[in-house]
Amino acid sequence: NVIRDMTGDTTIEDLKIVDPAININFDPDLTEYYFSIPNTYEQLELEVTLEDSEASYEVIGNSNFEVGLNVVIIRVRAQNGETKDYILNVYREKSGNIFLSELKVKQEETEYELTPTFNKITTTYIVNVENEIEEVEIVARAEHSLTLVAGLGVKELHTGTNTFDITTTSEAGTTEVYKVSVIRAKNSDATLKRLDVAEATLSPEFDSLTNEYELEVQPGISQLTINAETTKETSRVSISGNSGFKVGENTVNITVTAEDGTRNVYKLKVTRIPSTNNYLSALTTNRYSLLEEYEKDKLEYNITLENNISDITVEGKKEDPLSKVTGLGKYNLKTGNNDIKVEVTAEDGNKRVYTLHVFRKLNSNANLFSITTTPEVELIPEFNSNETEYNIEVDNLVKELTVIGTPEVTTSTVTGNGTYSLIVGENRVTLKVESEDETEKEYTLVITRKESDNANLISLSAKEGILEPTFNKNVEEYSVKVLDSVRSLSLSYTPEEEHATVEVIGNENFVIGNNEVKVKVTSEDKKVVKEYTINVIRQEEGSASSKLTSLRMVEGELVPEFTSEGMYYEVEVPYSISKATLEGELEDINANVVGL
Repeated sequence: NVIRDMTGDTTIEDLKIVDPAININFDPDLTEYYFSIPNTYEQLELEVTLEDSEASYEVIGNSNFEVGLNVVIIRVRAQNGETKDYILNVYREKSGNIFLSELKVKQEETEYELTPTFNKITTTYIVNVENEIEEVEIVARAEHSLTLVAGLGVKELHTGTNTFDITTTSEAGTTEVYKVSVIRAKNSDATLKRLDVAEATLSPEFDSLTNEYELEVQPGISQLTINAETTKETSRVSISGNSGFKVGENTVNITVTAEDGTRNVYKLKVTRIPSTNNYLSALTTNRYSLLEEYEKDKLEYNITLENNISDITVEGKKEDPLSKVTGLGKYNLKTGNNDIKVEVTAEDGNKRVYTLHVFRKLNSNANLFSITTTPEVELIPEFNSNETEYNIEVDNLVKELTVIGTPEVTTSTVTGNGTYSLIVGENRVTLKVESEDETEKEYTLVITRKESDNANLISLSAKEGILEPTFNKNVEEYSVKVLDSVRSLSLSYTPEEEHATVEVIGNENFVIGNNEVKVKVTSEDKKVVKEYTINVIRQEEGSASSKLTSLRMVEGELVPEFTSEGMYYEVEVPYSISKATLEGELEDINANVVGL
């Protein structure tokens, strides 16, 4: 048996950290430990169990912990006086307290109510103040002495909502933001503390409580230079009607609007005096200078211009920009007298008239600028204003000619222009030009119309039979069958040109069988001869009949009544009939008939 001497036992059998509750994994053989505790603890609550109940211990340093490292010693004393230290290295953490214990908004001695009532865990507040309050002081105190508070002090206020942040920073570095919204009531003052205009004096003298004023301004003033200063800086000013003043009364409204929308209108009744100035400061023309002659009180001026100057531009400058001027600009001048009036109307309506008596000399030019014809023909010689006689030759088909003479100067007159019917041979046309000063000049045109070279017929027929083929002026040979009783043809013909001559040859004493009749056409100029040949076949007696026994038109009645000997008939039909139907019977069934 081993008997252990207990008189020297300094061992701790068990060690517990009760408050704050921390498990340090105690081992009797380990004498030093490290751990941390929250900032709110300034000492430890320990539970110590010694292995020797007769031993004793004391705790050293277990109070008033500082932030940071603190050493707690548990010294065990054995019965024999031996000692042993167990060391606890306790790290007290920094404070994380971010709360305020007090928050106030005040202005001098007045403290304003927070909404909601202050509570450290509520971070948003509203404070209402009057418009007159331009600044407040924010006061606060942290719950923990080492917590920092930023954002306090005197704060300037604008109208409306002003939000201020009060930031707390704990010893541990954590932060919180308390928001205070100070609502400054809007301004309701819509008055002016100063009103004046540069161009005139107000009547009555300005008073912020007087809203209507009168003033008179000089001619030409179209708007006022207004200095309007509000009683409250936050009020706004708007001005209407301050432009384009007319003569007489004009109203300018100066509207002051407070922040809360309150409005107040100051009215200025502005009377603008009209200008009486109706003078020109200068008057001249592009054709004749009046610079030396012009005087603003002189109202009439005489100007003489050559005939070749057909226009004049009048220029002027008004002495008063408020007046109105009419009559300036470009004028076309007739020969002789031209009166140009320049009227200046002052702003008050009074008029002043300057008159320019412009005399344009009369035209003495009796020349033609051109001679033209329709249809266009050649003048011989070529036109020249100094050449007065011309020859013109036209084709026979030209039966009339339009002649137009155009004067070199529009104020000269031309007689003889017009359309002329032309005879074959020589025709004379005279164009007479008379200038404004009665100078005269004649141009003579000798127009020769050629004789016709047309030797055509436009119709040819025989009463005794039908020509084959049907007549065409370009076809020169035809045939016709006649009865044995026919000794000559009753011919009908028309020349295309009325002055052509027609001669019929061989139209007599027809024999049985073939006979030749020639229709000879000679043109008017005798240069063209054309012969139309008709081969006449006279048939033997009883050998054939070329007659009809009947003939009728379905759409109307023949006039005269049909007979086998009759060759020409007329039928009248309604306008709506555009096509006719002929029916007939041959006397000789072996004969041929066309046209039915």
